[in-house]
Amino acid sequence: MRAPGRRGRTGPALVPGGVLGAEAEGCTDNPVFVDGEVLHGGNFHAAPVALASEQHLLCLHQLAFLAERQLALVLDPAHNGGQPPMLTPTPGPASGFAGVQLAATSHLGAIRQHGYPASLTPVPTNLGNQDHVPMALNSANAVAGALRRAWWITASLFLAVTQLTHLTGSAAGEGLWQRLADGWTPLGSDRPLADEVDATARLIERHFTSVQEEHG
Repeated sequence: MRAPGRRGRTGPALVPGGVLGAEAEGCTDNPVFVDGEVLHGGNFHAAPVALASEQHLLCLHQLAFLAERQLALVLDPAHNGGQPPMLTPTPGPASGFAGVQLAATSHLGAIRQHGYPASLTPVPTNLGNQDHVPMALNSANAVAGALRRAWWITASLFLAVTQLTHLTGSAAGEGLWQRLADGWTPLGSDRPLADEVDATARLIERHFTSVQEEHG
């Protein structure tokens, strides 16, 4: 079946970004008129959007999982070069990054829980007129929510590494790492860190987005 507006083209590369771009730019109502011809696309239910979104979510989960596991290693004296547990200068009286790690682990769990494929949940509706509704928007919304959680997990890791360099007296590095070291107050006594994690997430998101745009 030919999709309206794509005649004479071989179509985008079969990768999630290409599929989503083609669907966003395409005309997929049913039917449509093209050059005086009536075309029945039958693609208004946007199943490709769900399938492509789910591929994004699978990749996103892997990255979030790796970041959460790296965070666990940074906070563990058995793996961080013998630094204090949870990277607090006063283990016992203070909890350091314990709350941050618990939140990161919870975010990872939420990504998994909300990542159930919408393409496995099509149902008929509208008196059977719509006999295959793939819930594509649900899948796209799940990716959006998971992406925000993944940035929080990544920010938690970046702040923990910044705290580790403070405790060890190591050089912060250059670029983004230096910006983190300059703009963040090292953790001495316990304080709420949720806002700082969120601000750091936005900082690194802007950084990597600009790098991606610069290098295509």
